[in-house]
Amino acid sequence: MSGVLRSVITKTAPAVRSNITQKANVMSGPPKHQISITEKVGVGVLMCAVVVAPASWILMNIPNYKKRDD
Repeated sequence: MSGVLRSVITKTAPAVRSNITQKANVMSGPPKHQISITEKVGVGVLMCAVVVAPASWILMNIPNYKKRDD
């Protein structure tokens, strides 16, 4: 069974690979839409908060994690 499967895969793999066409869109020049400083700062603050919030929550609650309920 594995021999049959292997032969089918080896015969179909080149046909499948040849149909894949890579395409890249590289655009240079000025941006189409200007983004305001307020929006840039807001997104930056939000991303920093999303990264820092879980770590600070864990660090603030370490005493609760150390408690034993014996």
